[in-house]
Amino acid sequence: MQLSSMSLFAELLLPVGLEVDRDDVEDGVSEEFQDLVEVTGSGSGVYGANLDLEFRSADQSELVSRLRAVLRALAVKGAKLRFEGATDWIDL
Repeated sequence: MQLSSMSLFAELLLPVGLEVDRDDVEDGVSEEFQDLVEVTGSGSGVYGANLDLEFRSADQSELVSRLRAVLRALAVKGAKLRFEGATDWIDL
């Protein structure tokens, strides 16, 4: 799936030691946002895991709120999000 040129990119960081698999988080995000998100990359390492997300243009505060709900439902704590071009991480 290729999203429109009006996309908003973000990186979702997941802390080390999660009891839920990164793939389950990816599935939860995809289910919540359906055709409004594409996971463009992912990885895991000693510092945790990450998902690179491409959203169809949307309100950042709404995206954050919906991501928090997904992570809360999966009992993921300590995740962080940073939108492309931002310097600060958002605690989720």
